[in-house]
Amino acid sequence: MKKPYYVCILCKFLCKRKTLLIMKLTTVLLTACVLQLSAVTYSQTARLSLAMKNTPVSMVFQEIEKQTNFRFLYRNEMVEDQIVSVNAKNLPIENVLDQALKNVRVEYTILDNNLIVITPTKEAVTVQPAQVQGVVTSATDNLPLPGVNIVEKGTQNGTVTDVNGRYTIALSNPDAILVFSFIGYLSEETNVADQTVIDISLIEDIQKLDEVVVIGYGTAKKSDLTGAVASVTEETLRSSISTNIDQALQGRVAGVQVTQNSGQPGGAASIRIRGASSITGSSEPLYVVDGIPFQGDATQTAGFDWAGGANGQSKVNPLSTINPNDIVNIEVLKDASASAIYGSQAANGVVLITTKRGKKGAGTLSYNMYYALQTLPKKLEMMDLREFADYQLQITDELGYEPNERYLDPSLLGPGTDWQDEVFEPAWASNHQLSV
Repeated sequence: MKKPYYVCILCKFLCKRKTLLIMKLTTVLLTACVLQLSAVTYSQTARLSLAMKNTPVSMVFQEIEKQTNFRFLYRNEMVEDQIVSVNAKNLPIENVLDQALKNVRVEYTILDNNLIVITPTKEAVTVQPAQVQGVVTSATDNLPLPGVNIVEKGTQNGTVTDVNGRYTIALSNPDAILVFSFIGYLSEETNVADQTVIDISLIEDIQKLDEVVVIGYGTAKKSDLTGAVASVTEETLRSSISTNIDQALQGRVAGVQVTQNSGQPGGAASIRIRGASSITGSSEPLYVVDGIPFQGDATQTAGFDWAGGANGQSKVNPLSTINPNDIVNIEVLKDASASAIYGSQAANGVVLITTKRGKKGAGTLSYNMYYALQTLPKKLEMMDLREFADYQLQITDELGYEPNERYLDPSLLGPGTDWQDEVFEPAWASNHQLSV
């Protein structure tokens, strides 16, 4: 008779368990809905500010991750070498991404868990790399040119022609521009524009091939030049004041040492190109002025021994008669290859000087002047008269000599004469050059 009672208890237990299971399931569903609503709400309300110029896309993604709870999922090759600029102020994430990726061939999708997935656009996936081939020849003799560089402009994608002048290159962009370059020839740029075969004829760059014909090697071309050559142009000479050619070369050519032997106007100066080459002989270079060679050894001039005086510095620089304003260019040949042209006299190097000359056309009048003040940059530290008297008393006392009576009381002496001030006074200098 007790069976219905047990059955009733079992039914109540099962009903309570079913109710508890339904409550748990309802709680899970409500939690998921809340989380989803929170994620959607965050993606709609999140705002950020960015100001980045010429920055890789990956760094833009990193900055967004620092400021927000968003995370990015993408392959590196999709955004590699992509440079973008972003200027956003308190904008939603969609606006920021639209601005950053407008020129990048990718798409983005914002998932409910704040994950942003970056995928390539359909156009980027379907476009196949274009392939271009052709032959590069010389416009002069129509012969193929091996070793010509072909580069897709703006990228590092490139190739070179083979021994027959042929090339094949796979392009990353069908609208790319190909740049053809070769030593001694003018560079050529060609827009591919859906072409598959592009044949190019390169023109010789005469200016580069004959760039240094004025150095004294006759008609030698730059490709044949193997010696060490340094140049001082007319603009460089005009940038400073120089009274002779030696001063014009001083400090302007590597490996050339210029030493002024005296302060006499027109006094000889020593020029050494890569050091002295002889112990007993002359180490002066050979000078060639407008094609006329002469040695740079100083010229001996008459002294004053006939009148009972001293000769002093009696050598004169042979280049002192050349006006630096008349010089157009100075070339210094610093190696032994110069002797192939000028012989053994060029063993110490050659200085080639080109001066101004007349030109066809209307006559021109040129006037050049400067006005300068010459001062002593630094004086030697010397003792005045009182200090010198103290020094004399100290020396005579240590050596046991009788002191000079003029220095017995230094306090009675004045400061004395500063002979540097007397000898070196400020000097005004002016120069006027008039040429036709």
